[in-house]
Amino acid sequence: MNVVPLLPSAVEYQGLGLALLPAKFREKKPAIRTWKEYQTHRADDAKVREWFDAADSSQLGIAIVCGEVSGGLLVRDFDEREAYANWKRSNRSLARKLPTVETGRGFQVYCRAEGYKPATSRTFVHNYSDGSGELRGDGHYVIAPPSLHQKTGKPYRWINPLVDLPLVDLEVFGVTPSDGECNSLMSVLHPGPPSPAPCLCIFSRCRNSGNQANPSRWTQTAKRQALSIRPSPEGHP
Repeated sequence: MNVVPLLPSAVEYQGLGLALLPAKFREKKPAIRTWKEYQTHRADDAKVREWFDAADSSQLGIAIVCGEVSGGLLVRDFDEREAYANWKRSNRSLARKLPTVETGRGFQVYCRAEGYKPATSRTFVHNYSDGSGELRGDGHYVIAPPSLHQKTGKPYRWINPLVDLPLVDLEVFGVTPSDGECNSLMSVLHPGPPSPAPCLCIFSRCRNSGNQANPSRWTQTAKRQALSIRPSPEGHP
């Protein structure tokens, strides 16, 4: 087992504005009693040194907290290598640029996004229906290099270095509203023949207001807006 100190990596991540946690050795669990406060507030330099100064990868792991506390960090966790390979083929330029970690069995792609959740929501995660993994944000964390993988014991390693966190449109990770959701809104707006323009306008407003990464929330918000502007029957105010 290749044992390495954790502090240099922790200091590097801290310097990039990322929120950190100590993780139990070869476990995906925090090594502190509760991490609730660190979901919204970054540990200071003194606390990070307290956690990692005397620790190496045979004792602890490093966890990076996702979401607004880390500058809008989102991580696409590909549980299967084939799923990552398919995404990479369709996004070659972006796949070369985004910081990427090889885990024990898959890959994690780091990026930054804006307006991906409602301001009132404390957590964010998008689970993929094909079972290929999830897109993690607020209220979640990922295990980072040079930690050791829970099952395989292999070290997490960067295959694209973490130099900065590019801002991306989440459509590159397949997070978009479906035509079916758009059609369902049209039945709220106009029970008659379909006319997509009002629906698209409402979806655009919902998307820009912070529901970008959760299509179901787009639908809920857009339906409320649609009902608020639907014409009243003749003879009624």
